[in-house]
Amino acid sequence: MNFTLPRVIVAVALLLAVTACDDGASQKASQKPPEVVPRPVAQTVEPLSLDTIDPFGFRTGERVPDLAFTDIDGESHQLSDFSDSAAIVIVVRDTGCPVSSRYAPRIARFEKEYAAQGATFLYLNPGAHETDEAIREEISTFGFTGPYIHDVAGDIARALRVRATTEVLVLDPSLTLIYRGGIDDQYGIAYTRNEVKEPWLRKAVDATLANTVPDVRHREEVAGCALGFHSGDDVEQVTQALLPEDGLTYHNRISRILEDNCVVCHRNGGIGPFALDNYKSAYGYRAMINYVLNEGLMPPWYAKPGISHYTNDRSLRATDRRALLQWTAGDAPEGDPALAVRHRTHAAGWTIGEPDYVAQLPEPQEVPAEGTVPYRVVYVKTDFPEDRWVKRLEIRPTAPEVTHHVIVTLEAPPDIEPPDPNRPWHEALSGFFAANGPGAVGTDFGEGKAKKLPAGAWLKFQLHYTTNGRATVDQTRLGFVFQDEPPDVEVETASAYNYWFKIPPFTKDHQVISKYTFPADGRLERVFPHTHNRGVAFRYDIIHLDGTETPVLQVPEYNFNWQLTYDFAEPPRFKKGDILRATAWYDNSEDNPYNPDPSKLVRHGEQTWDEMMIGYFDWTRTPAETTARN
Repeated sequence: MNFTLPRVIVAVALLLAVTACDDGASQKASQKPPEVVPRPVAQTVEPLSLDTIDPFGFRTGERVPDLAFTDIDGESHQLSDFSDSAAIVIVVRDTGCPVSSRYAPRIARFEKEYAAQGATFLYLNPGAHETDEAIREEISTFGFTGPYIHDVAGDIARALRVRATTEVLVLDPSLTLIYRGGIDDQYGIAYTRNEVKEPWLRKAVDATLANTVPDVRHREEVAGCALGFHSGDDVEQVTQALLPEDGLTYHNRISRILEDNCVVCHRNGGIGPFALDNYKSAYGYRAMINYVLNEGLMPPWYAKPGISHYTNDRSLRATDRRALLQWTAGDAPEGDPALAVRHRTHAAGWTIGEPDYVAQLPEPQEVPAEGTVPYRVVYVKTDFPEDRWVKRLEIRPTAPEVTHHVIVTLEAPPDIEPPDPNRPWHEALSGFFAANGPGAVGTDFGEGKAKKLPAGAWLKFQLHYTTNGRATVDQTRLGFVFQDEPPDVEVETASAYNYWFKIPPFTKDHQVISKYTFPADGRLERVFPHTHNRGVAFRYDIIHLDGTETPVLQVPEYNFNWQLTYDFAEPPRFKKGDILRATAWYDNSEDNPYNPDPSKLVRHGEQTWDEMMIGYFDWTRTPAETTARN
């Protein structure tokens, strides 16, 4: 449990540290030049382009064309014939592919299970080499009941850009593509696993039935027999012919881009200042949409592409950005309401599910209408007699409109009654237990991963409020979902922080470096860079024992107003003794519009007019290290 040392000891330790490190004393002793890390280069924002938009019908979030087809029984259909279904699942088949055969019984069970919940399964066999007799035998053997399409010419396969047998596409009733990819991770051309660990199709259908979206929406690799309809010179011609006659409109495309990228915040009840979930509002704010896209301000995502992949990536695809710019710069037509997107159901309460335990601030916090509100500290005592393992957690301010961020640490109050909320705060420099920033949702640490909440722990809430012109009150809550057994790996939060920096007055591009040495083999799960208003760029690199370096995050244009966490899709590995280097850049000049006072020598401090340099991160030890530690 991270209880605070007595204040005298902390003060002495910090004084000694400052004496040793300030003014480059250690550098003078070694006569080594200061380390210089290249600053991330900002992405060039594409200029407004009115070229032809990309074809529809093959990427998640887009409306699939209302394809017409004839099934093997000679019945004519269109996709819209099934728009009264709760979900439409298109399964790519081939009677000779071994992977396709292995999945056939499972697909048949899925069809029967989900038909009872209103889903429709369609089977697409694009093989010119296939015979109707072989297809009918497959239908009879496995018991498929949905329409089966023998796409001899491959027109449907080209329009959908299917890549391999066993690929599945899940559509909602508005024909919006919710998921495309593999069925699960058990079977492949060269492997068979004992069990399913990633049930992508099941999760996708469940999410569509619930009118939400699955965690995984697109799988680049499909472990079936390759088909090749996703490439070739004729693909562009075929899909262009399927574009709606009324061109680019709100209902046939723009509404889906907004639903995928903006409506989660910009809706009634969301944290966005206005709604973008209907044509009237989107049309009214079209100039603002155009502005924030051209300036690169929205959506809020600042990681430089090409460094790592992140599960919570909010970035806007280049083709979607061009489509939005084209629509907002033109007449912004509404189009046919019959093509309207189906708006998703957003959680009205906890995004982690109903918590097992909720810790709430004991007293409401009054936030004035105007002025600056200093950071506040509130302690909450838990009452568990034994350690608990937290697999999901979420901080929910009751007044999110004035709550900039909340950081919760495991730290007991000082031995005074009542606790002094204005005492120096040092513990959260090295890590935290939970955090919340603008636009944040709950944290799910993942399968087999959890954080330890020690028995009888104190929760220290550090609250940053910003005024918005209306006086209000907040009584923030922290919810936990527990698991009974210790996890395979424990999630630990630490940081590479620098407490001793000094940023000279009127300095344009001041670099500050901090490092953390990993005490065990493990993986880097997520990172959370933190500076204040003078921070303009940030990056993380792993320095390996052999001297090589691996960049894991570059943020060329850091924005204090969005305290973003970056969750790695493939957590980088490291060895014991490897170093995580965090580097931040600060603009203390008059050119920084957020700079409260460029004439000030800036040091570490809690308030936004001071500065911080903290490279937070979550990491996990290897399972063997976790077992040994526990």
